[in-house]
Amino acid sequence: MKVTEVRPFPVRSLVLVRSAFFALAKIGAELHSYDEGQGIITARIARLEIGDMKIMGEEDIEMSIEERETTSLLKLTA
Repeated sequence: MKVTEVRPFPVRSLVLVRSAFFALAKIGAELHSYDEGQGIITARIARLEIGDMKIMGEEDIEMSIEERETTSLLKLTA
């Protein structure tokens, strides 16, 4: 079952895309695609826990970032 979390961040989309990329690298994710200009990242991870979202086995995740005035929205689907 796919679960989606959307979180706002008070930074520009470029900052959020790069931060998400480095966070995935830190947890050992296997990167499938990365498009900094479009704000899209697809990767495979073994473990993740964010709020109600918990991944304990290998699973593909998709991140997309959308900029709105002074806020960027991070949409994480796993």
